Amino acid sequence: MENNTNKPGTVTEEQKTGQQQEADQQHEEHQEGQRPPKTFTEEEVNAIVQKRLNREREKLTKAFEEGTRESDLDERERKILRRELKADTLEKLAENGMPAGLADLVSYDSAEECEKSLQTVAAVFNQAVNEAVKSKARQTTPRESGRFSGNPDPIAGAFGIKR
Repeated sequence: MENNTNKPGTVTEEQKTGQQQEADQQHEEHQEGQRPPKTFTEEEVNAIVQKRLNREREKLTKAFEEGTRESDLDERERKILRRELKADTLEKLAENGMPAGLADLVSYDSAEECEKSLQTVAAVFNQAVNEAVKSKARQTTPRESGRFSGNPDPIAGAFGIKR
């Protein structure tokens, strides 16, 4: 029987074990160049998490403050718009001879709403005025002229004169 250990191109068990050991050693040397995985204590983990939470809180606080500033500006714009619309409404009421108190009945949410509600208030006001004028202008039916239908002449009655 021939021994395969001496033939060129064949690998013996010893050579396989040696090659495996070399590969393991190279792998270990390669990992030695890198840091070994670090383990953290509970306090270190808590500190890391706390730092990240603080960063996120700061970001959210800044975003909230910016949002608050924007909402403050929006609120100021709405107030200015309401004042301008009310001034325009008072002017229109004065031009049409209507009382300034009607301005309190107008909606100032937007220019369109203001115009629409002003027209409605003006129409209702004018209708009420027309109804009041009509009721005052109505006259009662005149009485018969010349004679009283009920009591006779009070002077004649006082002297006992009958007619």
